[in-house]
Amino acid sequence: MRSLSRSRAGARAASKDGSKTISSNDPTHIAMPLTPVSKSEFKARALEHLRLIEASGEDLIVTDHGKPTLEIRPYRSREAQPLDILRGSVMRYDNPLDPIAKEDWETSL
Repeated sequence: MRSLSRSRAGARAASKDGSKTISSNDPTHIAMPLTPVSKSEFKARALEHLRLIEASGEDLIVTDHGKPTLEIRPYRSREAQPLDILRGSVMRYDNPLDPIAKEDWETSL
């Protein structure tokens, strides 16, 4: 599945099996696919996988006995915290046990 990359450009390319890889200027660099990898494979080449994730911006699934167990993805900063986004969007009920008037119900008719 892996082959030596002799490409001069450090860009993404499709391999013979259709999986995406990232090549390097280094002729001894092994092209790494953007497909799920086993824990043992990830452990052996963790730094290469992390660089691949950083360069491609794509997620990586790590499997254990063929079952997905981890998802590693690039960091994406958020402008606002989730609670800040939701603040003010929830209605407040001072007396939740009081009956609701007919005009308060939304109808789809």
